[in-house]
Amino acid sequence: MAKVVIFGAGISGLTLAHELINKGFQVEIYEKDSIVGGMARSIRTKDNNIPTEHSWRGYAPFYNNTYHIQKQIPIEKNCYTNDNFKNTINNKYTLNEIKKHNKRTDLWTYYKGGVYDITKFISKHPGGNIITHAGGKDLEEVWKEHNVNWHNNNNHIIKLLEEYKIGTIVETFNDNNNNDNNPNPNPNPNPNVFDNVKNTKINFNLLQNSLTLPYKNKIINNIDGKDMPYLYYKFLQFQMYGSKRNELSYKKRLIDEIKNNISERSYKYLTDFGAGPGFGLDKNSMSFGHYANVIIFNNQSGNKSWKVMNQPTSEGWFNPWVKYLESKGVIFHYNKTLQKIYNNHNDNTNNNDNNTKITKCIVNNQEIVADEYIIAINPFEYQKVLENSKLSLKTLTLEKEIENYRNLNTINNQIGFVIGFNKKFNYKNKNDCFVLLDSPNNITFYPQDSHWCKSIDLGTNVKSLWSGTCIISYNKGSLYGKSLTLLKIEELKKEIIHQFMESNDLMWYISEYNDGHIINEKDIEVIEIFSDWKYDNRLYSVNKKFVNNIYNEEYRPNNITDFQNLYIAGSHTKTSINIWSMEGAVESGKMVSNIILDKYNKPNTYIYKHNLNPKYKLFNLLDDILYKFNLPNILDTLIFIILIIILIITYKITYKITYKITYNYLANKK
Repeated sequence: MAKVVIFGAGISGLTLAHELINKGFQVEIYEKDSIVGGMARSIRTKDNNIPTEHSWRGYAPFYNNTYHIQKQIPIEKNCYTNDNFKNTINNKYTLNEIKKHNKRTDLWTYYKGGVYDITKFISKHPGGNIITHAGGKDLEEVWKEHNVNWHNNNNHIIKLLEEYKIGTIVETFNDNNNNDNNPNPNPNPNPNVFDNVKNTKINFNLLQNSLTLPYKNKIINNIDGKDMPYLYYKFLQFQMYGSKRNELSYKKRLIDEIKNNISERSYKYLTDFGAGPGFGLDKNSMSFGHYANVIIFNNQSGNKSWKVMNQPTSEGWFNPWVKYLESKGVIFHYNKTLQKIYNNHNDNTNNNDNNTKITKCIVNNQEIVADEYIIAINPFEYQKVLENSKLSLKTLTLEKEIENYRNLNTINNQIGFVIGFNKKFNYKNKNDCFVLLDSPNNITFYPQDSHWCKSIDLGTNVKSLWSGTCIISYNKGSLYGKSLTLLKIEELKKEIIHQFMESNDLMWYISEYNDGHIINEKDIEVIEIFSDWKYDNRLYSVNKKFVNNIYNEEYRPNNITDFQNLYIAGSHTKTSINIWSMEGAVESGKMVSNIILDKYNKPNTYIYKHNLNPKYKLFNLLDDILYKFNLPNILDTLIFIILIIILIITYKITYKITYKITYNYLANKK
């Protein structure tokens, strides 16, 4: 049995352990912290037990790899955030049992592993007696038979169905909800981590400081219609780019591409909402290519709602994952930091450059030996490891590799915080979250108490808990007039509260749905900055955050290295989603897994590939040819050709009409 050592217990490292332990490998993980989860972990404070995180996270509808692996991680019980959903359901039924309930007075059905008693729904069903055909049957097949497949993608119908859930099915079932191209059945029809995500969604409210219109009548929540033709043109142009122009699009700033071509309203929507709060990227260094990727993938998923976890991330995802992996045999080593890497040249064991391998790693001054080594740590930390290591390999210039990481590692200082209130607030919708568009630091937040299970402890004396992120920390705040990174922790807390209080839209919103109550400082029980942030002459994060931008795209590494048994994983590596995200981390982990599985002639794990629309492949090839000859891109060329054709046709028609009129005139004159 080959031994695999993984350095880093973030999402990519855990994904690797998950895939490889299930394929017969011996797996050990070394993690520098005392808990797993990396940048996505949540931590409860020691004083008041409040859950905090680096930044609150949304789960996009196109996170196919993330959802695929979450469905394989068992949990002890289901927990739904919507009051319409039933809580823990432990009943399990066989297909034979379900088939017995096929009468109008006793009608059961099953759908994606869940069992539903829909007897009381028959009289309410708008489709009449069609529902009675579902008795004892697979509801998906019934919908297909009666040409209503669209039910599968209707959130209202799926939520309505959950009201009648009575348990789960014992037999395995096919899960087509992940993606039509996914050949794998859901391996776990019992409660799993995906249950902690699937029934939540978020609805963004974009708020301002200067209220010129009543909040409910504002139109800032969408793009100005007159800008849509230009934006459609830009995103279509991107999809039709060949590889060369596509590569260049990741070096062009989004704001440079759109600022002077669309209205201020649309610009604020795309940047102050879409770029930072929406996608977690810095609007000032975000490339047009990265932004277009997210927009297109979101559209391809049918513009479904983004989701959040129904409890703190570590409690709803990572803790069950560790428990599952340990039960499979994965060994975790905490508080263990990778320091150096050695290859066989250092040990004088083998001088064949074509067969160079890593022979050992140093962790907390101890030697670690394995067959395969995987680096799944923060790229900033790996840069330090390379600088400390003395690797010898003719095909690898270590100094150049280190320089690549220096260019890759541009820091993103988004600051996470939570505010706990001693008062319970009401909201227009339970799934509301908010962006303070006019706040100097582009603050975004959501009320976790309205999204989370009621059983989750929010902290001592806390009745409402807002989790937020200062997206742009280098802007000067409105209270102290300084960049957030120049503030002490207590000053930062006061700055954040001040920016909340000066949002007229937010104050109007809270007052409107809470009987005229306006938030004041007496309502605030506590405000906490995520514990990664420290102050030493300036604010800094112990765990630096990587993010895609125009400066580092070309330096992102591949998963393989020049060493035969050393691999790199993490969402900073090159993936098909091409965005630093949870989905990128899972995909990267799966990619490295398959490299190792191929090496040992084992079946590959499933990976969903995020591809732009394949119908443009021919245009992509033609665009590369045009680029080679310094010609305009394919879309502009096509538009030019179409205009020429229109001009020629117009000329011919005009010529014929003019000729006919002239001929008739001369004929009549004679």
